[in-house]
Amino acid sequence: MKLNKSGQVLVLFVILLPLIILLFAFVVDIGLIRTKETKLENITRMVIKDELKTGSPNANRIKKVLTKNGIPTENIEITYDSAKLNIKNTTQVNSIFGKIININSYDIKINLTGYIKDNKILIE
Repeated sequence: MKLNKSGQVLVLFVILLPLIILLFAFVVDIGLIRTKETKLENITRMVIKDELKTGSPNANRIKKVLTKNGIPTENIEITYDSAKLNIKNTTQVNSIFGKIININSYDIKINLTGYIKDNKILIE
């Protein structure tokens, strides 16, 4: 006796399709987060390097450069003491697909400190 198996693949596909969509959404959101985080970190590193070269870091100038490059400065903390420049910033990335599982945005935080040692600018 021969069984008809033509509907099994369709049932399996219908069951797995939502999981595939959620996985795709997760990958896209993670990509957006990493892109924003990399941009935030790279621009902040550039600002620290430029400000340490001037010898007198200026908080207003730092905020202006970050704003020109599309980095929000509402939550920024800038400290300069004992030849070390520290910039802490927190921003949010709106979720595109995370809203499916009730995640509207993701927080991105950076904390970078730059200083000059042996005539080299070090950022950690």
